[in-house]
Amino acid sequence: MFSLRSFSRAVPRSLPKSIIAAPSRSMRYVKPAFIQPLWLNRALPVSHAAFSTSSLQREKAGQVDAELAAKFEEELGFEVSPENSQAEVNEFITSYLKDSPFELKDVEGEDEVVMTRKFGNEDIKIVFSIADLKTLAEEPDLDESLGDEDYDVDLDNPKQNSAANSEGQNDSEDPTDRPSYPARVSVTIEKPNQGALHVEVEDVAYYTKPELANAQTAEQGWQRQSLYTGPPFGNLDEELQVLLERYLDERGIDEGLATFIPDYMEFKEQKEYVRWLKNLRGFVEA
Repeated sequence: MFSLRSFSRAVPRSLPKSIIAAPSRSMRYVKPAFIQPLWLNRALPVSHAAFSTSSLQREKAGQVDAELAAKFEEELGFEVSPENSQAEVNEFITSYLKDSPFELKDVEGEDEVVMTRKFGNEDIKIVFSIADLKTLAEEPDLDESLGDEDYDVDLDNPKQNSAANSEGQNDSEDPTDRPSYPARVSVTIEKPNQGALHVEVEDVAYYTKPELANAQTAEQGWQRQSLYTGPPFGNLDEELQVLLERYLDERGIDEGLATFIPDYMEFKEQKEYVRWLKNLRGFVEA
């Protein structure tokens, strides 16, 4: 399993070594000709702008460019090495998507991943983001969060919780038995002319206007903030919690999905990191 990274280091930028500054000129007040003596007009020399015919020297490259490009190449070699192979994860992802009713949309270069499906007259949309991995990398008590029993993406998966609390796990384990990262997942269930049900982390909200469930504009976001969205999931009656979980389970939002999403987040983060390294290496070498 790959360790989480925080890509917060700024890429060094090489600046020109020399800056050519135009010499300052002393300004001189000259009286209008009609109040100047004739002898002064004749005595004053005619000044001309000074131009240099020598061409400016242009730096071919910064002093650190070659070293930085080599470091990018070294990091790329490590990330694509057999030791970092994602073969097992790829196999699990491929197997899940093959049997899953969800269609996955993953746009290269974007953080968010979208999964959609039809269920009767319902349109179901699931959204998650690899940006959560950056946040998790900064949390000191990650192990404690893995054992959280609150309603989250793990959907109280006992297999994941037991794996998360175990020690000595290695990459040779079955992907379904490996500990998963808690992730924020947005689920929207929309019915024609009936509004939308929105499930996010520990909250279950209902919107009469489906577009507010997935607010894409500032105006929609503002309208959404002023609405009552219901109590936290954990505050609901236990029987109601169980029925809501079964409701989601019937629509494919189950333990299999809870295992798939963290694995896919890890897979996509690695893929985007490699692409990022290639882009920066190419820029520095250009």
